[in-house]
Amino acid sequence: MHGVGSVAGGGAQDGAPRRSAAEAGARRADRNRLLRRLPSRKLATAGRKQGPSDVPSEQQEEEMSADGIWKLSMRTPIGERKSTLALKAAGNAVTGKLTGEEGNSTDIFDGAVSGDKLSFKAAIKSPMPLTLEFTASVAGDTISGTVSASGVGSWSFSGSRG
Repeated sequence: MHGVGSVAGGGAQDGAPRRSAAEAGARRADRNRLLRRLPSRKLATAGRKQGPSDVPSEQQEEEMSADGIWKLSMRTPIGERKSTLALKAAGNAVTGKLTGEEGNSTDIFDGAVSGDKLSFKAAIKSPMPLTLEFTASVAGDTISGTVSASGVGSWSFSGSRG
């Protein structure tokens, strides 16, 4: 194989300069920062095999994480409703608890996360028994999306972490 040099820890071939582990790490960090700006990681890897540098690092996962306590505001058909949402992502799954302003809470279920998108369901009893289906996007410390309830309709919601 001609012209292929080792990035870190090995010998250079065909006169290509060696890169230190620090230089290789800096190049990966620069590349990852650029990839986060793309609308979708799928675009960044389209048409090529996925390699180790395409797997999000722990730092990237943390930055894109939906984990935390969220203060939500929903514009429902019966007026504005406020709630608190506690989320914890593990791999592609999301678990947590939705607590209404009256203090009643319920576990979320069927939770899924992919990048900055997430979805989950919550079965509430107040103000009436309903299963709410949430779809959302997370951007830093803000969350926004849509809530749907069969037979009632759908409405927007937004919130902030903390």
